[in-house]
Amino acid sequence: MVTGFDILGHDQTLRKHWILRMLAIFIDMLIVFFAVGIVLLFLDMNTALVAGITASIVLFIYSGIMEMAMGATIGKRILGLKVVSTDGGKNMTGAFLRNISKVFWFIFLPIDTLIGLAGRGDPRQRFFDRIVNTTVVHSGDPEPIDRIQSAAEARVAEEGTTQ
Repeated sequence: MVTGFDILGHDQTLRKHWILRMLAIFIDMLIVFFAVGIVLLFLDMNTALVAGITASIVLFIYSGIMEMAMGATIGKRILGLKVVSTDGGKNMTGAFLRNISKVFWFIFLPIDTLIGLAGRGDPRQRFFDRIVNTTVVHSGDPEPIDRIQSAAEARVAEEGTTQ
């Protein structure tokens, strides 16, 4: 069985995709954490615990609303990424469910990503993307998943026979 990790090791395009996704979440976190910090400072509630919990919840809500309304967060838009349905539908609740791992992102988001890459299927999907049938693609040139998987599986098989 070829997993997303196998494909990631052999496909430069997929590595670039995941780097862009990491940069997008970093941009979104900067936006959210800065805004939450300013509000909490103004309300004189700026303790580390309150800031951490509030920022995690706001990141989840921000991501769900932006993806439901525009198909992407600000970070994804800046980097030319968008969230699309893999089954052709537009699932409003899916925008929130796919982002549930952003609540306490420092624990759940890496786990969500690792489980997604460990499975078989679209290597661009996190675990919750698979549950709600979404994936993140490049806005201008979404690559068909069949091409990515076929090419990567061929490279993995080729390297396996040469070793």
